[in-house]
Amino acid sequence: QRSFSLVEWAAHLRNFPVRWISLQYGESAAEEVASALQQGLDLTHWPDTLKDQDDVAALTCALDSVVTVCSTQAHLTGALGRPGWVLTPFNPNWRYGAEGETMPWYPSLRLLRQTVPGDWFRPLRALQSHLAALIHA
Repeated sequence: QRSFSLVEWAAHLRNFPVRWISLQYGESAAEEVASALQQGLDLTHWPDTLKDQDDVAALTCALDSVVTVCSTQAHLTGALGRPGWVLTPFNPNWRYGAEGETMPWYPSLRLLRQTVPGDWFRPLRALQSHLAALIHA
């Protein structure tokens, strides 16, 4: 309920003039990255960096902002005080609250919530708007 493929991201985010850095880890990461690249997403992936949490923290600090789902990466980004957006499922874990766009312990994060279970279209459209405003500024 809290994840979707990089191909879905690519469909919404490939036209932004930014360089995406994949923080995707695990067995399916290479396949996901390859599929996103085929969809035209400008994406870089350093799988060896993602094997060590200290390296992930350093990479997170080096990024302008982070886009993630409800995950360890969301908590790491927030704990480091880095800006980010968290795409939140319709019925998230209690840590993300039932409504609103902020978390009390991570003021640098903004929550983009599903309004319909399983439908990521609105959170991704909201992300597009936020990214467009950030790039325009």
